[in-house]
Formats: sequence, structure tokens, C-alpha cells
Amino acid sequence: MIEWFMNFYGATKTWNKKPIECICKAGEVIFVPNGWWHLVINLEESIAITQNNVNRRNLLNVLDFLQRPNASKLVSGTRDRVNLCEKFKSAFEASFPGTIDQLVKKAEDKKAEEEKLSLWDSVTDSKAGVFKFSF
Repeated sequence: MIEWFMNFYGATKTWNKKPIECICKAGEVIFVPNGWWHLVINLEESIAITQNNVNRRNLLNVLDFLQRPNASKLVSGTRDRVNLCEKFKSAFEASFPGTIDQLVKKAEDKKAEEEKLSLWDSVTDSKAGVFKFSF
């Protein structure tokens, strides 16, 4: 954190999108959206509550994260950090059977649809194996 302030914070003055800075006073709360980089400095004794949320929208990203070779070093809050991805999947499947397979299929279908040639591309692409014409 100190390294960031000493070496990089000054550069933010020239950024188009500057960091959001605030001071939370007693009784106030700040919400940091999923995926936002953030840094906190406690100016006095404080209580911090972190809630990492997993839902259908980000579940596959969470599983990808947990499959990283260094995931056991990046995840806190548990002493048993072996096979985090498999343990998480098992616990999730126990509560929401079939959800992971459903989301994987949906993601695969979406990717296939994005890779599919449009009608125009298919009739103008000789490699597509269909009628080709030109003007």
C-alpha cells in the first residue's frame, strides 16, 4: 500500500478517471462494487467488514479465480486452502444442484453464437462452404 502511494499515486493526477477518495466517519458505510480495485487506510481504530458475494452472474469468474495456481495464497478467511475450487463447487452444488453446469452451457452457447458467422458473412465467405457471390 505504501509503495503504491509513494510510487504511483502522483500519476493519478494526470488520469482522465481519477480515484475516488473519501473519509468515512463514525456510523458511515462505503460500498465498493465487485471488481473495483480499492485501498483503505484506517485513520483511527475501526471495524471493517468485507463481504465477497458470489451469485449466478459472477460464479464462473469465481471458479476461474479459485482454479488459479496461487489461489490458496490469495484467499483469506480459511485455514484449509487445499483444493479450494473443488470444495467450493461441491458446497455450491449441494445447495444449488445443476446451476454450475447450466451456467457453463449458457456461456458455451453464448460463445458459439458470437463465433457464428452472420448470414452476410456466410454468403460472402468462400471458406464457409456455401454459395458465394460478389458485385
